[in-house]
Amino acid sequence: MAHKIAFLYGFGEGTWHSKQFKKRLHSTEFDIIPDITTADIVIAHSAGSFYVPKLQGHQLLVLIGPTYWPGKNVIVQMIQKIAIDIRLNGFRHPLYLLQKTAWNMFYIVGSLRRSREIISLGKTFNLPSAIKHHRTIIIRNDADTWLTPDLEALQQRQPSLRIHHVPGDHDDCWLHPDIYIHLIQSDI
Repeated sequence: MAHKIAFLYGFGEGTWHSKQFKKRLHSTEFDIIPDITTADIVIAHSAGSFYVPKLQGHQLLVLIGPTYWPGKNVIVQMIQKIAIDIRLNGFRHPLYLLQKTAWNMFYIVGSLRRSREIISLGKTFNLPSAIKHHRTIIIRNDADTWLTPDLEALQQRQPSLRIHHVPGDHDDCWLHPDIYIHLIQSDI
């Protein structure tokens, strides 16, 4: 029986960003569905973590790079992210970076209300308070400018929380989904 997966996207993200991820999921034991309430696995990327509803006990929550770095300036985070995007993807995958940026702009402008809401929620979002579900995984990329590397307090607060550190940048899951799918498979 296939596991059902639903996505919650971050700021300036949507289905275009997850197309590689979904393509790889289709070749495994997963089905992608739009309804979070009936999904077995909920994947929230970045600010998508702001929108995680109360989940049922059997559901698995996978937070990939949730936006949480206390005390770090948002403008600094954005500048660092853009610099890392250019350094890691601008030369190896220039067409992809151009397309990704264009789609970011499309989703930001196309959903201005949601974009404003995410900016507002980002000022008050508290990841430690938000992690209440007993089946939660956090995946943090080594070069992520949006998620603090200091996740020890989260682990102490929620002992059932599983934390994985992987190489890559904040949006690495969209370009290289295999490692994330493997981690999800190992935690089902």
